Amino acid sequence: MERADEFLRRRGLSNPSRPVPLKLAIPLLQEGALEDDDELQDQWARLLANAADAESGVEVHRSYIEILSQITPLEARILATIYDIPFNEAQHRGIATEGLPDSARLIPEEKKEPREVRDPSDEVMLALGNLARLGCVRPMGTFGGGELFRHVNPTVLGREFVAACRERSA
Repeated sequence: MERADEFLRRRGLSNPSRPVPLKLAIPLLQEGALEDDDELQDQWARLLANAADAESGVEVHRSYIEILSQITPLEARILATIYDIPFNEAQHRGIATEGLPDSARLIPEEKKEPREVRDPSDEVMLALGNLARLGCVRPMGTFGGGELFRHVNPTVLGREFVAACRERSA
């Protein structure tokens, strides 16, 4: 609560500008209180601050609480990196994942130079699998029905979740 108040004060608000419905506030506070990681604690606080700020442009959904309660710090970093890329381009072209969690790039529209596409690390592939399960990214499919994590596509749910957990400026 204190951290969420701090985020609101940075925006110039001394008090929340809209009430947070109990069906969101209670699980948000309960789940956020269980978090040990500092960065994820800040994401919980930013989610609460955005829910309490009528000018945030964010409508917090219960699914965001579920997603945030089920991701790791690595997965949060991966999401931040993926959703730093302009959404429309990323959705159209896809994102190469071999540099995650630190970097990601759009898949070139035309491959002028042949380049071997590498899988990300096993740890990143596992994280991407969880993010796909949560609906935050969509992996490339295969003809046999499996998943490839060399490339992923962002989703509307992922974009909106990341936006809801980001700090808004004053």
